[in-house]
Amino acid sequence: MALIPWTFVYGLVDLMTEEPMGSSVIKSTNPYTKVQGIKAIDAIHSSTGMEQLFQILNTDSESLINIQVSEALSQAIASYGTDAKPGLMSAFQTHLKSTQTTNLPANLYDRYFAQSIAALQSEINAQSVDPQTRQSELQQVTALGTSIQSDLNSVQISSLQAGNSDPILDFVLNTFMQMNITQDGDVYALARTTASDTTLPETVRGNALLLLAKLGG
Repeated sequence: MALIPWTFVYGLVDLMTEEPMGSSVIKSTNPYTKVQGIKAIDAIHSSTGMEQLFQILNTDSESLINIQVSEALSQAIASYGTDAKPGLMSAFQTHLKSTQTTNLPANLYDRYFAQSIAALQSEINAQSVDPQTRQSELQQVTALGTSIQSDLNSVQISSLQAGNSDPILDFVLNTFMQMNITQDGDVYALARTTASDTTLPETVRGNALLLLAKLGG
């Protein structure tokens, strides 16, 4: 639990009497203000405070892009230990589908197009009598194959970028890593399932493996 001057905490409370501190953190566009607000909520350390921390997590996930904000919120939630587990598990499941990729294999061209391109080249070799015509047609087919490969690479890159757009999964796994837990069946099952899910980004699966190692997996 972060330690900050109580005068700062009381000052924030005075300024925010009309709304919870969590709401003020969400409305703020200044990362420093967000961090200080999170630390103030953490310093009070109550069930209401934990609810406000999860309010920030569930409604202002875009702010997690800022490392300082993400770390402050993660440390604050982790300080509640297993009491925060239900909220973290719920957030993970809620954001899971938006983070899953289509898991397009790396060999799309070989799987769906290479054989057809090769068959077309063989047909040209068999039917084109004029060498120059045959060479020209073969070059066109080769160019077509190269263009298809390039388009497929773009599709795969777009898929990976879409899968990395939601920071919640990494945040939840990192928060569990910060907790003082070495054995927990629910967290272990979550980490194991995540690590083996090939539709998830590699960063998420890697963090799940680290969590598994911590839990003795």
